[in-house]
Amino acid sequence: MRVLYICYDGILNDLGQTQVLPYIFGLNKNGYKFIIFSFERSDRKKEEFSAQEKILKDKDIKWYHLPFYPGKSHRLLRLIFGILKLHFIFKKNQIKLVHLRSINSGTILLLSRIKCKYIYDIRSFAGQLEDYGLIRKSSRLGRLFSFFEKILINNASGIVVLDKSGSSYIKNNFSLNTPYKIIPTATEIKKYKIIDFKKHSNKKTIKFVLLGGADFPYLPKKALEFAKFLLSNNINCSLDIINQRHHKVIAEVIKETDFPRDKVKVFPLKPNQVFQTLPKYDCGLVFIETGKWIKMSSPTKIGEYLAAGLHIVGLEGIEVLDRLSKETNCVDILPRNLKKQKYNINSITKIVEKIKNIKRIDNSIEIAKKYYSLEKALKKYLELYEIILI
Repeated sequence: MRVLYICYDGILNDLGQTQVLPYIFGLNKNGYKFIIFSFERSDRKKEEFSAQEKILKDKDIKWYHLPFYPGKSHRLLRLIFGILKLHFIFKKNQIKLVHLRSINSGTILLLSRIKCKYIYDIRSFAGQLEDYGLIRKSSRLGRLFSFFEKILINNASGIVVLDKSGSSYIKNNFSLNTPYKIIPTATEIKKYKIIDFKKHSNKKTIKFVLLGGADFPYLPKKALEFAKFLLSNNINCSLDIINQRHHKVIAEVIKETDFPRDKVKVFPLKPNQVFQTLPKYDCGLVFIETGKWIKMSSPTKIGEYLAAGLHIVGLEGIEVLDRLSKETNCVDILPRNLKKQKYNINSITKIVEKIKNIKRIDNSIEIAKKYYSLEKALKKYLELYEIILI
């Protein structure tokens, strides 16, 4: 008997490497044998598939995948071929449990009409597709996804949400006795190569980093404007933007903000390079748009920044950041409406003092261990699996 993990994101993507495979590998070590069904970008090279297939085969993990072609016109085809592939997988394998990662995966199972116990792992609520601008607000498709999500939640054998806010939403809108867990985007804390604080404290330049996406809902322009404000107030700093695919967009924003070219770098990193690179910085930026559904998200970079010993500066309106800014000294949030409400230099100076504090690295790592440990996340998944598969 195997567990089928359906992932609409590609496991060859950064997200798949950092937020899908580590969990599967951990559960695999505890005796759960997996089949992965994913959608991989159509521009991936054969060598990437071969290398990943070898790793999975060595762990006795089966992998089925379909190509992901961009564009709205391919959305229906992905759904049709996904359903057909799902029926093929069930015919070829004995499957005891299905682990669904978010609404797209859930929709494929729901429309396939295959009956099986499943965990609905809500990495993002259906409405987040509207917040992201991927589908029009109040559109028929949006209402359909919301309808499917209600069915998936009501009939799940287990539910996972990212944050307390997601848990509150479900409690307030559904009458369920279904077992559930709050599991944020975790990281492997022990892998981060932490640098002695003395090497940081002797630096005159504060090194900021913006990790991840640069297109909507991510807001690189506001991050650059923040760093530029510091420079204009004689706070010496630099900003590195670590990004895989949006370099053209970032170049346009740098030009638009007239940001000093000698103070910004843009480059990609492979997921396994993050552990060595992030600890070289002082502060991580989380500048992301908010919304009814995005506010319940848990950006992966939060756990990664904290595990690397960084302070975090973000924009208000993301519930987990708002909460951490009140409960810890490791996170500060800025007002979202920055065009009308200028930065307060006194508040910014206090943030700079926190970044330079000798206890900053240890404090951030402790918060990472408390909330973002992969080991703790795996323990919660194992407890959920055991309850369902008794």
